Amino acid sequence: MTVLELLAETDEAQADSGLLDEGTKREIRRATLVAVCVPGYQVPFGSREMPVARGWGSGGLQVTLGVVGPDDTLKVIDQGDDGGVNATNLRRLVTASEGCASTTDARAASVIQTRHRVPEEALSRDQVLVYQVPVPEPLRGVQKSVAECARMHAQADYSAMWVSLYEDLVRNGVITRSTGYPVLVNNRYVMSTTPVPRWDVPRLHQCEHLNLYGAGREKRIYAIPPHTDVTPLAFDDVPFEVEHVPDARCALCGSTDTFLVEAGDDYACSDTEWCARVSDNDADTEKHRNTAPLAWLPDPTRRALAQSERVAGADARARIAVAPDSRSNPEAAESASAPTTLDRPAATGRSKGEPGADAIDRDGISAEAVSGSGEVVFGQAAIEGRSKGEYGAGATDRDDSSVEVVSGSGAPVFGRAVIAGTAHGESVEGATDRDGIPGEADSGVIVFAPAATATSDRAAGVLVRNPGSGFGGGATALGRAGASGTVGASDQEWILRVDGLGKLYGRGGRADVAGTGPDFGTAVSPSTGAVVAAWDVGFDIAPGEALGLIGESGSGKSTVLRCIIGDETPTEGSVRLSVLDGGRTDLVGLDPAARRLLRIGTMAVVHQDPAAGLDLRITAGGNIAERLTAAGWRGYHAIRRRAAELLERVEVPAQRMDDPVSTFSGGMRQRVQIAKALAIEPPVLLLDEPTTGLDASVAAGVLDLLRGLLSERDIAAVVVSHDFAVIEALSDRTLVMQTGRVVERGLTDQLLNDPHHPYTQRLVAAARR
Repeated sequence: MTVLELLAETDEAQADSGLLDEGTKREIRRATLVAVCVPGYQVPFGSREMPVARGWGSGGLQVTLGVVGPDDTLKVIDQGDDGGVNATNLRRLVTASEGCASTTDARAASVIQTRHRVPEEALSRDQVLVYQVPVPEPLRGVQKSVAECARMHAQADYSAMWVSLYEDLVRNGVITRSTGYPVLVNNRYVMSTTPVPRWDVPRLHQCEHLNLYGAGREKRIYAIPPHTDVTPLAFDDVPFEVEHVPDARCALCGSTDTFLVEAGDDYACSDTEWCARVSDNDADTEKHRNTAPLAWLPDPTRRALAQSERVAGADARARIAVAPDSRSNPEAAESASAPTTLDRPAATGRSKGEPGADAIDRDGISAEAVSGSGEVVFGQAAIEGRSKGEYGAGATDRDDSSVEVVSGSGAPVFGRAVIAGTAHGESVEGATDRDGIPGEADSGVIVFAPAATATSDRAAGVLVRNPGSGFGGGATALGRAGASGTVGASDQEWILRVDGLGKLYGRGGRADVAGTGPDFGTAVSPSTGAVVAAWDVGFDIAPGEALGLIGESGSGKSTVLRCIIGDETPTEGSVRLSVLDGGRTDLVGLDPAARRLLRIGTMAVVHQDPAAGLDLRITAGGNIAERLTAAGWRGYHAIRRRAAELLERVEVPAQRMDDPVSTFSGGMRQRVQIAKALAIEPPVLLLDEPTTGLDASVAAGVLDLLRGLLSERDIAAVVVSHDFAVIEALSDRTLVMQTGRVVERGLTDQLLNDPHHPYTQRLVAAARR
């Protein structure tokens, strides 16, 4: 056989195989199987060029060609229409290639390829719905970097998505995003639902049929298998809602429970096949109405603006007087006129109060008495994780979930877990939260550790992320017992400890450190040319203490801070937190996801350049919302109140809360960054040149602010600066660094008054000039 005859035979075999050869179909099926096994995960595949115009859905077409067979019956719809140009041509193309039958009846089809709609007919377990996907990446609107999007998916870091919803509510009072609404699939991956309308999103939850999504240009396939949880991203107190026009009905069939589109001055069903069947009395309208997303119709009273108006005028920082109760506070019964402050707002799920008919929460919403027993039920619903009540047999929360008594101790156990914050009750020996985590006494008030969704011990501030939680699940729990994820008190006097920390840039290791340091006047290794940025740095910090790291530019102080944070991996040494496994776990060995969790709830950073710690494109409140949503907060109004409280504390005017940070001055940006860092009240605060680049008056204001915040909170702080005035204002002890080494250490006032090392003497002299 000649070469030409062989090529002709090959061409003939390929022509008989249709648009895709069998090898390509097998590759598509393998990718599809992976996608079904990992719902919501985007599986790469070798997308081919297809004989269709750009935008005609080459990815969906390839998936259809991969799963359809000669015995299948195909239906193709374009925005609900069977007769559109796109639908008609794709139907002809597939049937001609694969030899399968076609239909316009969704009940008779085994494979349905669609663009922009889910058929109104409820599909069965034997049917496959294939979507044409223009943009598969749900994070594309908030993150342009493909690599960063991959990291965010891997770590279930979807706080940026929540911030985009928050910003939409701030601007418009409602979430305006209609098509491609983001959903959480199987409590793990955030996925784009393609350009289907919001009307179709609830119908994906626990559906009977298989959903396959194909993106040809991006070469991705993903899936929602049958009976999979699909939850639209929505704040607990601003519910998800579908499109709806009051009193609208289809002008052709009269339906009011379908997705309607404008047709001149009237409305018509988007799904033309369903509309025709209803007109012909060939549809089970009662079954359809039961499966239609009518429970998600808009409720104007629950929209963000409506709820904001209801609480407008309530002083979030009001001090209120409540009637004391001798059962929970015997001393208070003797001074009934003494006012009690609900000093922790519902913004963090931590409002509390004494029982009494006049009690109100921080938003000015009255508490209710239950069954005349004197127990208090606060008006804020537990949907935001704000369950409250006084101990007693008759106490319930707002959702009528009973308060339980533990081991006959009379201690209250609140029936609702707090999503992001701490539930508070009256001080009773042995009180625990719903998960049995003991509360700790705090000025006569039991402070409960948050429960399963987002847990942080108040004293330790360690964030625990549990599989299956509101974070997206699948992450390893991080707590004091390392892998076990348990949280408990530490016996260590220090909260942060650094031992023998060293960092080399370039080739080499310990042997190449020789010949560097202050004695040699260089940080460059004479043997390999590696830069010894820091070496043999060690210190520890107790809660409530501030440690200063001072030195000129290039001394290694910022490198040490980056190694503590996790932005750099040290060459040698260890970093430990007493709140993590009692200090036995070296943070250097943690994976990036675990380090990110620590940066959310345990170690906050204030960068020298505010742009490194803030997103300048979004509002001041949105930047704080980013930290809160990363910690599991899901209450829009709770986030708003917490952001307002923090911004007021750092002296940012309330009217600037909803302004983009890009419009702020340098000092204002730094104040917003400080507010963001303190959002979760971390036990460790890392300050990297917090006043560099600011005018003298602005820098003085920031220093006063930081000094006040550190004194009023039990925070351990590391302050990095080249200015002794900053170190003197903020720190208790100081380490002086030169050429990557610590040359002197001691109490800050002693170093200022009696410096020993010549380098320290020069720094002090420069500060006094």
